[in-house]
Amino acid sequence: MSNHPRILLVDDEPGTTEFVGRLLEKQGYDVLTCESGEDALKILEDDTRFDLILLDYLMVGLDGIETLEVIKKQPKTKDLKVLIQSGLSDLEDMEKAKNLGAVGYILKPYKPGELIDKIKEELDKK
Repeated sequence: MSNHPRILLVDDEPGTTEFVGRLLEKQGYDVLTCESGEDALKILEDDTRFDLILLDYLMVGLDGIETLEVIKKQPKTKDLKVLIQSGLSDLEDMEKAKNLGAVGYILKPYKPGELIDKIKEELDKK
């Protein structure tokens, strides 16, 4: 078992998951990707050893906010750090994510360095 931080990347855009997944792996993170909120919840049923979940807000099916709600309501996943990524810049959307327990919100499109800095910032918090 590696002692690199583990990230669950959830995004329904394959190009995003591929690009961001590779970017994070190059930074030394162990990354597991999936393309839906439903898949993320299935993964979390068996494996909660993630240091961070990078969760897209807008997805087909169970969206990021609905997925976040389920994660935060379940005793075994409620303490996981969830960072929302989204193209929605409305303050109301950001507040909703924060009120449901997201540790942060990063707006797409972002520069790769911005994402890495935000992830490091959240992982450095205890």
